[in-house]
Amino acid sequence: MKTYRLKIKEKYLRYLEKGDKKYEIRVGYPQIKLISIGDVIDFRGSKVKVTDILIFRNFNELFKNIDSNLIIPDMDMNSAIKVLRKIYPKNKEKLGIYAFRLERLNSDFNLVYASSLVQTDKIKFSKLASDSYVVTDWITKDYPKHFEHFWTKYIPGIFSGEREIIGIYDSCKLVGLVILKKDEKEAKISTLFIDERHRNRGLASKLIKESFKFLNTDKPLISIAEYKVDMFISIIKKYNWKLAQVLNSEYYNGKYKEFVYNGKIL
Repeated sequence: MKTYRLKIKEKYLRYLEKGDKKYEIRVGYPQIKLISIGDVIDFRGSKVKVTDILIFRNFNELFKNIDSNLIIPDMDMNSAIKVLRKIYPKNKEKLGIYAFRLERLNSDFNLVYASSLVQTDKIKFSKLASDSYVVTDWITKDYPKHFEHFWTKYIPGIFSGEREIIGIYDSCKLVGLVILKKDEKEAKISTLFIDERHRNRGLASKLIKESFKFLNTDKPLISIAEYKVDMFISIIKKYNWKLAQVLNSEYYNGKYKEFVYNGKIL
């Protein structure tokens, strides 16, 4: 079994990771001809196994045998042919059209706890801290003080036992995390993040359940920006979280209202 690294457009990678895209189409360049059934294709760190290979003379023959939705989801045959011919000019079809049937490999997700790494592996703790800020830096548009709070409150709080960061790694990449606060006044989920490519795979639920253990409650204080509420609706309903407060847009960023569940921010 060999591993081949190939490029793929972002939107097609998302289809593949969601399980909607079953075939990857290539023309018969020398490297492509080397790929065999059982080999692994690595698309930007997302690995799939080749379970079958079909070879066709041209794109028209390809789509007579394989449903276009399995190649480019939500696209009819004629549109899919146009897309592929933009990628591969017609004279490239003579090299042969290779249709690789793909199957996602199970990711080896690893759950890590900042409070544990502080005691056992300071290098890994430092990596978790750095990675955690990198993947959450974008939320400064919603919470302008995120950078300051992360380094002056969240990280020091891990040493005092009042904060926790629980991360999920896929190989060496941090793909999900939750930042927690527990003191005499609050049991709070401060931040919950799942990498876009890894959503709808149960990672958020896994982190939520781990959060309950640290916070000793399944009704933690949590505030959610107005435009994100729909993303959390299944979790809100599952655990019967109650809306307790709505903060006006001026509270954090002057753009969005903030919906507070299971308690109030004083």
